[in-house]
Amino acid sequence: MIRCFKLCDTIYEECDTAVIRNNKALIYRYMEIYPKVKIVHGRRFSSVDSSLSPVEIEIYYQRKRKWISTGIKARKENWNNTKMIVGRADAFDANMVIENLYNTVTTFIRKLVIDKKPFTWSALNLLIENRDNEQSFIKFVKDLVVSRKDITDSTRRNHKKFSVALEEFGLILEFKDINSKNIQLYDRWLHKRKDYKQSTIASYHKYMKVYINEALRLELISRNPYESIKIDQGKPGVRKYLNPEELASIESCNIPSKSIAKVKDMFIFQCYTGLAYSDLKKFDFHLVEQRGQRYILHDVRKKTEQDYYIVLLPPAMEILRKYDYVLPIMSNEQYNMRLKVVAEYAGINKNLTSHMGRHTFATLSLNSGIKIEVLAQMMGHTDIRTTQIYAKMINCTVEEAYGVLEANENVKSLIGYLNEVFEAILLIIGSSVDV
Repeated sequence: MIRCFKLCDTIYEECDTAVIRNNKALIYRYMEIYPKVKIVHGRRFSSVDSSLSPVEIEIYYQRKRKWISTGIKARKENWNNTKMIVGRADAFDANMVIENLYNTVTTFIRKLVIDKKPFTWSALNLLIENRDNEQSFIKFVKDLVVSRKDITDSTRRNHKKFSVALEEFGLILEFKDINSKNIQLYDRWLHKRKDYKQSTIASYHKYMKVYINEALRLELISRNPYESIKIDQGKPGVRKYLNPEELASIESCNIPSKSIAKVKDMFIFQCYTGLAYSDLKKFDFHLVEQRGQRYILHDVRKKTEQDYYIVLLPPAMEILRKYDYVLPIMSNEQYNMRLKVVAEYAGINKNLTSHMGRHTFATLSLNSGIKIEVLAQMMGHTDIRTTQIYAKMINCTVEEAYGVLEANENVKSLIGYLNEVFEAILLIIGSSVDV
């Protein structure tokens, strides 16, 4: 869509002299002194391209072009050179975003004309930068995601995915776009995007609320749009875990590669401690207290900052002794990638991940008679409802699990180990748990 002559008309109106009004050559001369501005769509796509392409503001000045993103994307069939976005439910709002940015640039140039000041690229860049700092919710979110010190690396990755999705949505770019209507449109868009479960969609709304609340705190907005909107939380995904037989297969498998064998040991350590990767990474044996024959770890979960208590069971202690009480930690990405190789050696047809070790510990503990209140303390859960997910998941498999435990020589003593944990944890937390 070409609108460069709109600015020319402005110059025509502002220059109140008969010479300019009757001399088109002088008008064109003004257009050489000041940039031409137009709205362009899909400047890089081919005639058969049907993918989402960006809508941009193009500034042309002295044979140099600069494109400013509007944050709006559209398919070829949804673009009209006169009406801009068409054939979409969000067309009005999307066109408002485009118009606002276009008007910001043309108003800036109009003022230069009136004040008889020259145009410079640096002045335009400063205008856009200041506009972003003052109005861009997207920039506000992205900057906070990078700078936050209160979240783990894995949580930061999830928040980055959220910010990318929000930018792709395109209707909540500035603080003024934060309203109930746009939140509901965002919800509908999330339902149509990929194959998201309701629990995933609820998570994206949860992330949005974090940054909206921060904007409220800083008085960048005056109202929380979620006050009038209820988001269905959905059902949590099924926790994947290993049964005792599968755990025994991993313990007994022979792995010739030293690096993969270390991954196997770290996973087994998780299965007998319930530690998440972030807590495994910061594990420090100096925090372990010996009480009689037991070794007790009392620490704080990195994710929730919640205290947790665990007894280091014999298999876990055996691994610690093997590595002189310093665990061979690697990056989470490398760890999860190499766990796939461990699964192949063990003959397990499951997508082995680091968090599966934590889930395995929880299900084995409950199957062995550990009370859910005690398990919540062991897992460092802030809300016992999180722990109850495991209870609901295994209610129908308790009898089967006991049968496997009794039949397998490698894990038949696990019940005894876990019952020792139960007794030790009760001694630690005392009257805080109703036995």
